[in-house]
Amino acid sequence: MAQSTEVEGEQMGAKFEFDERALNRLVEGKLKEMSREFERLVERLTRQLRGRPVNEIKPVLKREWKRVADGDLKDPQLTTIATAISEGTKVDFNVEM
Repeated sequence: MAQSTEVEGEQMGAKFEFDERALNRLVEGKLKEMSREFERLVERLTRQLRGRPVNEIKPVLKREWKRVADGDLKDPQLTTIATAISEGTKVDFNVEM
């Protein structure tokens, strides 16, 4: 992406270059951090809600996901994760680039 700025009648150019590998490392690190945070959330909810009906877990999971991820968790993922919580099954959030 190139950007030009005019200063005192002269044209000055600014060129921005991105180190793609550095950017990928940064993104991958953030994705791993988020995965760990999601796993901690699900582990906590599993300790609290294991054995409860999936329909009871779904609104709690949806609310907590919104708080942690600032996003909306929709079906079928919502049901899949709520079922795992109810059954006490570990959920892995492995994200690969």
